[in-house]
Amino acid sequence: MASSSQNQHSSRLGALLVVNPKGGSCDAPHVAAAFEKRARENDIPFRVHMTNGKDDFDALARQADADGYAVIVACGGDGTVSAVASTLVGSPMMLGIVPGGTANVLAKELGISLESEAALDTVFANGALSRSSALQKSDGQTSVRTRSVDAMRVEGKCYFSHVSMGVYSKIAENTRPEVKRKYGQLAYIWQVFKLLRHPIAWRFAISTDGLVHKLTASTVMIASAGSMGALGLQWAPGAKADDGRVAICAIQANRFWEYVSLLFSFLRNRHEESNYVQLFSARREVLIPNRAKLSVRGDGEIIGRSDLRMEVLPAAVTVVVP
Repeated sequence: MASSSQNQHSSRLGALLVVNPKGGSCDAPHVAAAFEKRARENDIPFRVHMTNGKDDFDALARQADADGYAVIVACGGDGTVSAVASTLVGSPMMLGIVPGGTANVLAKELGISLESEAALDTVFANGALSRSSALQKSDGQTSVRTRSVDAMRVEGKCYFSHVSMGVYSKIAENTRPEVKRKYGQLAYIWQVFKLLRHPIAWRFAISTDGLVHKLTASTVMIASAGSMGALGLQWAPGAKADDGRVAICAIQANRFWEYVSLLFSFLRNRHEESNYVQLFSARREVLIPNRAKLSVRGDGEIIGRSDLRMEVLPAAVTVVVP
C-alpha cells in the first residue's frame, strides 16, 4: 500500500541512474540528459551508468549506498528494473523507475507513467530527490510517496513481476530482442501462432507453502505483480505487488479455441470460473520440479532450466510512486 518514506531514507540525498540503452523503448541519451538536468536544478549529487551487458549491479548499489544516495533510478525493461531492484532488498535506498521496455509490468502495476519525463518527475517532484526531503519533519516523516513491493527470490536473485514456465516462456525465448524493440508487444504474436499450430502441455506438481497441486498445464505463471502488462489484464483477480503473497496461475488451455475462450474470461476478469485455468497463492514458498527442463523466465529474462525453488519476500524494496 502507499506510505510515507521512513526515517531511514530522510537523511539521504543523491541519485544513481542506471540506463539500459538497448531497452525496447528506451531513449537512453534523452533520459540521461533529462535526469542530469533535474539533478542539477535541484543541486542533487548524481551519477549515470549506461549498462553494457557485463554490469556488476551489486557493486553499483554498494557504491551508491556508501555515497549516501537516496534513490537508484532504473531505466529499461522489466529485466533491468528487476536487476537493479534486486540489489536494493534490505537497503535504505529507494527504487525509482523510468519504463523503457516492451511490457513494463511493474511500472504499470504501480501507476508509474510510461513517459520518461513524467516518470522522472515522479522521483524528483514528490520529494524523493529534493533537499527539503532530506530534512525530517516534526512528525518524523517526509512527503515522499512510496510502496514497499514484494520480491520472489530464486537462487539468490530477486524478481518482482512474473516468473513463468511453459508456453509463455517459450514465446518470449523465441522472440528476438531487435524484433521486440521494433514492434513492441506485437512481436510476440507470430510466436503465439507458431506454438498454437503444435499444442503442447506438461505435467506439473506445484507446491505452495507445502500443499501440492498436481495438474497438466501449458503455462505456469507465478505473479507477484498481478498485471499482465497489456490491456489492463490481471493474472489473478486482486493480486497486487505489495500484498505479501504471490499468485500462481496455471493455464490449461492447449488449443486455439480454448485460448480464445480463456481470453474472453480474462477480458471479463472472470477467469476464476474458466475450465482452462487454476489459481493458487503462496505466502512463503513455491516449489516446482522441472523434469522436462523447461526454460524458466523471470521478469523478461530466461533464468534457467532447473527445478524452481522460490521464496516470497514481503515488502522487500521501497519504490517511489506517483
